[in-house]
Amino acid sequence: MHVARLLSLKILDYALSPPPLSLSLDSSKAPSLATLGAETRAVAKRYIDQSGLKYLFSILMHRGKGGVQKLYKTHPQTDERTVNCISWLLRLTDQGTPLHWRVLAKFVSSPADSSSWKLHVDRITELNLEYFERVRDAEIQFDQDEHEEEEAAAEERYLTRLDAGLFTLQMTDIIIAFISEEQPTREHVELRLKRKGRSLDDVLAELNEYIDTKRADSLATAAVSDSAKPKSLSSILQYL
Repeated sequence: MHVARLLSLKILDYALSPPPLSLSLDSSKAPSLATLGAETRAVAKRYIDQSGLKYLFSILMHRGKGGVQKLYKTHPQTDERTVNCISWLLRLTDQGTPLHWRVLAKFVSSPADSSSWKLHVDRITELNLEYFERVRDAEIQFDQDEHEEEEAAAEERYLTRLDAGLFTLQMTDIIIAFISEEQPTREHVELRLKRKGRSLDDVLAELNEYIDTKRADSLATAAVSDSAKPKSLSSILQYL
């Protein structure tokens, strides 16, 4: 049963992750939800409508006893798949719609939930800090080593960061960008990040790198100047 739980999460992760898209920082050409594919959006809608969020967030919070706890410890990719699924559920639902709100509500205070939302925010922030430290440590170690060719070293450095968890860091950044639209949540995230020397500006910088990388992998090859890049979490959401 525990293996089935892990397998179902893997299938959900695959089903919610659309193929790569060309990205443009021209707001008139920014990718819309329509371009992500009706099938993928339908999966997100069905999952939310069928009360799948309860299951997904129980995994996020590592709820369960005995074998379930052992599963979390022996399969660290569980956290990585979970945050990727949550990030896509936020992106595959239009802001301001009931579907999007049902995901966002897991991170927002309400009369019906005055405490668990903070636990969810704390968990995402905890993972953000954990993966930031992994990536930072990998960068430091890489920079201490000698490398012959500068161009090859740059690519190798990026791959080293990926191996250390850069993608998962960016997925937690995406979640933080969405949930920080709500002021109480934003303030709580800022407080948690500040304790470890991080800020929402760091999150924004990492998301701009994420966009740049996706552009480089797509057909959109035109260079983007720093002045054209999104300067706030709110403005960057449409490109995620």
